[in-house]
Amino acid sequence: MRLASALQYLLRKPRPLIKRTIAMKFETLMLNSLFVACAAICVSTLAAMLT
Repeated sequence: MRLASALQYLLRKPRPLIKRTIAMKFETLMLNSLFVACAAICVSTLAAMLT
């Protein structure tokens, strides 16, 4: 029972906003780079089909 209450306390404990902001910036960068890679693959495939 003590473990469950300790876990609930840790989940409710406020976390610093800075770590979350850095994580979101990293995730946004990864998603943007994935989009650019997918767009480059699509463009190169279309160019190969047209030539």
